[in-house]
Amino acid sequence: MKNRKVVRIAFISLGIVIVFLVLLSFLPLKISENLPWKARRLSLQAKDANIVLFTTDTLRADHLECYGYKKVETPQINRLAQEGVLFENVVCQTPLTLPSHSSIFTGTYPLFHGVRDNGGFYLDEKHVTLAECLKKDGFLTGAFVAAFVLDSRWGLDQGFDYCYDNFDLTKYKTISLDAVQRRGNEVLEEARRWLGENSQKRFFAWIHLYDPHTPYDPPEPFKSRYRAGPYSLYDGEIAYVDQLIGDFRGFLEEKGLLQSTLIVFTGDHGESLGEHKESAHGFFVYDAVIRVPLILRFPGPKGPRGKVIKPQVHSVDLMPTILDLVGEDVPSAVQGKSLLPLIRTKEKGDRAA
Repeated sequence: MKNRKVVRIAFISLGIVIVFLVLLSFLPLKISENLPWKARRLSLQAKDANIVLFTTDTLRADHLECYGYKKVETPQINRLAQEGVLFENVVCQTPLTLPSHSSIFTGTYPLFHGVRDNGGFYLDEKHVTLAECLKKDGFLTGAFVAAFVLDSRWGLDQGFDYCYDNFDLTKYKTISLDAVQRRGNEVLEEARRWLGENSQKRFFAWIHLYDPHTPYDPPEPFKSRYRAGPYSLYDGEIAYVDQLIGDFRGFLEEKGLLQSTLIVFTGDHGESLGEHKESAHGFFVYDAVIRVPLILRFPGPKGPRGKVIKPQVHSVDLMPTILDLVGEDVPSAVQGKSLLPLIRTKEKGDRAA
């Protein structure tokens, strides 16, 4: 009798343990939304995604339709914003192309990486770039640049398996960093060729578009459409860039790559357009030249859509954000911060500069 009682108690205890374990297996699904950010980070990561980074030269944020501007039509960029996350207040680190891109790719400020101007400065090999980190993580890396100011000789080719910069300098009587450039359609043609040959591999493609930079000379029909004011052709260049973004999106869709690719769209700096008696950029640091756009379109159907983030962020935050998304460690020298916590939460207030 006593033995039967012991056996019964043992079976009851075993049943309780089994029920408890079953309930425990479902518990994380029920409480995951209340866990701290680090415990929930996998839901936004893109560990298997490809990455396309667009850096559009001389693009001020307040001349895009999705940032409230009414004098230019940018339906393709609007679409990226509607399908992703738009950062409303993004500050670049300097209104110059090479130093700004050096900050984007190293996540550090110019005083740290040492590139303080276009020409005569080189990104030292001791600095770890975004491309180097991604290549180490197994990405095939390609760079496609539209202006000599970002030629590989200045050091931004670090970590790229392929760099499309081969500018024919023999065509120019004098070499000017601003003058040696190519239209965006040429850049994208080469990017499509490279991706067409390597689309079966996980890739990181950096695509630099120089069109909004001087001289403002958009192709037709944008040249005729944007003639209303002294700087309207600048808007025409932006409208042309928007068309290029749409063309490239179509290519990604055709190749079946759109839903497996993180798209990042930003600018390196802005343009004064006559404000504060400055026609272009490089002298002052008013909002016209340091406030740039930033849009992230996440891969797959479950990423955030149509979200607008108001707190101020910086161009140096891009590198750690991308690395955080793919689950790669951020180098200790990086001075920017990942934007993923900001995307997840309703954090208020500008971050200290």
